[in-house]
Order: sequence, then structure tokens, then C-alpha cells
Amino acid sequence: MKQKAISWNTRFLSTAGKATMLQSILSPTPTFSMSCFKLPALLAKIVWRLITKPNCLLARVLLGNYCTKTSLLKVPSSPSSSHGWKGVLWGRDLLLNHLGKAIGNGESTRVWADSWVSPTVDIKPLGPIQLKDQDLLVSDLLSRETKEWNKHLVENTLPHLAELILSIRPNILGTEDSFIWTQHPSGIYSAKSGYYSFILSKIQSTSDLMIRDTWNWEKNIWCPPLLPKIKFFLWKCARNALLTRDDLQRRNITTDASCLRCASCLGQPSLIQPHEPLSKEELASSRSRIILSPVGIISNLFPWIVWNIWISRNHLFFEKKATSPHEVIIKATTACKEWECAQNKQIIPAQQKNPYLPPPQPLADTVMCYTDAAWKSNLRAVGLAWIFTDHNSTEISRGSCYQDNVSSPLLAEVLAIRSVLTQAASLNLNQI
Repeated sequence: MKQKAISWNTRFLSTAGKATMLQSILSPTPTFSMSCFKLPALLAKIVWRLITKPNCLLARVLLGNYCTKTSLLKVPSSPSSSHGWKGVLWGRDLLLNHLGKAIGNGESTRVWADSWVSPTVDIKPLGPIQLKDQDLLVSDLLSRETKEWNKHLVENTLPHLAELILSIRPNILGTEDSFIWTQHPSGIYSAKSGYYSFILSKIQSTSDLMIRDTWNWEKNIWCPPLLPKIKFFLWKCARNALLTRDDLQRRNITTDASCLRCASCLGQPSLIQPHEPLSKEELASSRSRIILSPVGIISNLFPWIVWNIWISRNHLFFEKKATSPHEVIIKATTACKEWECAQNKQIIPAQQKNPYLPPPQPLADTVMCYTDAAWKSNLRAVGLAWIFTDHNSTEISRGSCYQDNVSSPLLAEVLAIRSVLTQAASLNLNQI
């Protein structure tokens, strides 16, 4: 694909033309190769469906044929297996590298063999393991009465992971454990995240031979709402691929590398300061800069300024037209405003506001429930409180409790709702 992209008949295309050619012509080129070679990211998606939806027709056919004696995650490959099943097992090997467990009742998760401590990081507890704890399940660390963690047992068995474990909230209703994919925030496997994890493992295995670029290209260049031509321009800046005089001198195309505005500096892409090229750090830090003047712009103005500086440089180089810095700022601000207005051009017709309507009156047997949580970040603790009233605002019951090892305010609010529903169930309150 790279050889076709740099062929002689594509050298005269613009940046937009090359991007269109790559998307419409070169992208389908590997289709034949994809039909002949194993692609672990796509094959792992089949395995994910088999383990998360074991009652679907595909899972019942394949698991009933090949996994009669052991589970899918442990079944070995045999010479008599079909070509399709061997591909499924190859995708399974990729999935196992980052397959985790979300704790429900803990009865299907092994303490020492499964990754269950963190939903985003592959952490498996390490020993030394006592003989009596070799087959320990997560459910053995829970209290049989309350279905909560046995804090004393957790701290004695896994003292180095006790804080992380106690921050996990098991399901008190007995829901079974579920599989999660630790390489995606949603916990659901996707072919894109599987491909990234596969490539990352290859980079880490050859860390002595390759230097990994840790700069986030998507966050700083491709994802921000900008014109496509500005994104390509910023990419060239970050790659130091702009056709400046200094670059032409390195290619032996010209011998004059002096700046058009001043003869003292080289013709590098001096977009911020006259003697320093645009760096990745400047581009990344611009996302957090605040526009002080009331120009009516909510997006990042820095890329537009850089783009207009480059345009003014080209006007000076090719047309001998000089542009003052004040004019560059005005053009950048105007272009950014026009872009923002174009993105919000859908005008919603004004609708007549509905008159205020009071909330409907609850029925006589309806119970009103109020709950809230107070979370302290330094203590990682939360206080929960609730109150029940009837339709006449007469108090029926109230209560409160304290819980520690709460990692976020969102989790605190969820615990408040869970606590009040549990209390309502214990009081036999059905109409809430």
C-alpha cells in the first residue's frame, strides 16, 4: 500500500486528493489478504460472543461440538479440528491476554488464576499461596450473610491488594460474575481495541529495537473539531514535514535557507517564535489555553492562528504580499467563528413554552423516597441517608449508614440508590 501511495502518478495530487485516494482505492486492497490470513482481532470477536452469549445458536453448535469436556477458555487444539475452529482458538489466545472478570456473587472467579481486581488493568494476585487456598474462589472472601467483603479475611489473604479489592462492590442479589475486556472503558470487546492490544504487545516485545511514540495523535490532531486541511497541516507540523526553505536546503533543491522576513533565522516552520519550530508540546498545551479577549469563540484558536501564519508566509513567498500580525489574528478569529457557526447552522424553530404544570399528585398508597450521599475524597468514604414519606409528606421511616473504600462520587450516588432500595424491600414498600 505504501509503494502505491508514493508512485509517480500520485505525486501531483494535493493533500486532499491523496487522502481521498487512500480511502477509496487503497483501503480495499488488503481484502484478498484478509481472506487468506488469520486476523486475531476479528477472530477474538467471535470468541467474545461465545463466552458472553452462550445461549445463542452459534455458541450452542460450536461449544456442543468442541467443548464437551472442558470450557472454551481451556480447550486445546486438536489435529482433527476444522480450519474455522482453529481460527477461533487463535482469536481466543488474543482475548485471554486482557480478559477480566466483573464480580457478581464471586462463585465462578478464581482468586489466583483470574484477573478480577481491577476493571482496567490486568492484575492477578500473586502468592505465596498456602495449600488450603489453592482453589480459593472470590465468593470465599465474602460474608455469607451480608454478601459483602469479609474485611479481616481479605486483609490477611491479600494484604497488598486489600484497598483495591474492598473498593469493588459485589452484587448482593446473587448475580453471576461476567467477563470484561480490560482494554476498553465499556468493558466490551471490539476489533479496534483488540488490534491495538495486539500491536502494543508486539511493540513491547521488541522494545529494544523500536521506540514507541507515546504522543497522542488522535487527541491532539485528528479528534478536535477542525477543518480537514488544518488537521493535515498540523500533522505535517508535528512530523516536521512542511516544505520550508530549510527542508528544501536539506534536499539540495535550494541553497538559500534564510527567512523571508529576517535574514538571521533559518526557514524552519517558525510559527510561534521566529527562531523556534512548532513542537508537539506547544500543540498539546494549546488545548488547555483560555482565550482572554471576548471574541466569542469557544474552541481552540491556536490551530487557526498557526494555519493563517502559514498562509501569510505563502503569500509573502509566492505573491510578495506581506501581512501584518494584526491581520493574521483577525483572519484566524474570523475563520474560526465562521467554522463554529457552520457547525451549528441547524436552527431549531422557537417553540411556545408550555405553562408550568405542577407534578401529579401521588396515589394514596404511594411512598415517596428521598436519598442522597456525601462523599469525602481524602477519606474515600461516604455517608448515605434516606427518608420515606407518604403522599401527605408524613414520615414513615428514615435511616443512614457509613461505607468506606468508595472510589468516586458517582459510585457514592449508586450506593445511595442501592441502599434505599434494599431498605424499601426490607420494609415491604412496593409502590415507590
